[in-house]
Amino acid sequence: MQVAREYETQERFVPYVDDHPDGPILIGPLCISMPTALAHLFSDDGFVIAADGFSIVRRADGPTIESRRAQKIVHLSGIDRDVACAFVGIGTLFSDAGEPAFDFTAECVKAAQTIRSRPTRDANDFASQICLLVQQNLVAVKRGGSLSRYPRTEPPRLGESGHTMVRIYLDGYFNGQPFRTGIRFYHVDQELAWGPAFHDLGRSYKSILTGSDRVARLLFDTEDPRLDKYRTDACRRVATRYKHPDTVITLQDAIEAARNFIAACSDPAALEIEGKDNYHPIGGRIHIATVTPRDGFRWVPGYEPAAQ
Repeated sequence: MQVAREYETQERFVPYVDDHPDGPILIGPLCISMPTALAHLFSDDGFVIAADGFSIVRRADGPTIESRRAQKIVHLSGIDRDVACAFVGIGTLFSDAGEPAFDFTAECVKAAQTIRSRPTRDANDFASQICLLVQQNLVAVKRGGSLSRYPRTEPPRLGESGHTMVRIYLDGYFNGQPFRTGIRFYHVDQELAWGPAFHDLGRSYKSILTGSDRVARLLFDTEDPRLDKYRTDACRRVATRYKHPDTVITLQDAIEAARNFIAACSDPAALEIEGKDNYHPIGGRIHIATVTPRDGFRWVPGYEPAAQ
């Protein structure tokens, strides 16, 4: 029996938008609903990336929380670049015997080290170079017999093909310029492929969240009392920026808003907000990293990875 360690399943794309005759107008941070929590905020000072700590193993007898300290953010560096890499999905593929066969996080770190001395134009160029190496290694593992099949996942999103195993998000600076991109690894009839996943840095997408879209809306666009303790002035400024793009968001604002979003998704109130049928557990240790032109990649004190 094959099992898979997952950071997400049953994802649904529910943009936090307002209907408008000329196209969608964002009234709050874009939130992609899925049972893991990530926050990607771009402030006036640089990037902030935060994640929850749950890692869930799904077996035939149901899901089990394997870790409350799973590290879903890693640092990738190289010539003229400093990048935070975040993962959502099946982080580890297991053999039929239940042994780890392939670790996407470790393979991305290894690929980034392999091309460390190679120049890259931007996040898309960087993603292409590391994904080719990850794909080659995963194909080799499957051909070598350590992995009999790629895992079955939920049906694809609108406009996507195949079964997505993991989504990888890159936020950082390339030659001093900020870039953001996303990639997904998927398979079609057991044929491995990778391609882009939405993760833009356009004016309207300075903040992108995954987790509970209902919690996101209540936190950033209402005064719902259930989330009062998380709705700080920093959250209000992040929400205001979508109506007033010139709103200044400091690095500390972004750290606070990202932390409070992850914490709100982890609060027991999230079960009431989502409802039993839609709720998926989010929680564990919160990790937060920053990437700035001045300091590069740094963990926020108190939110760095801890020993497993």
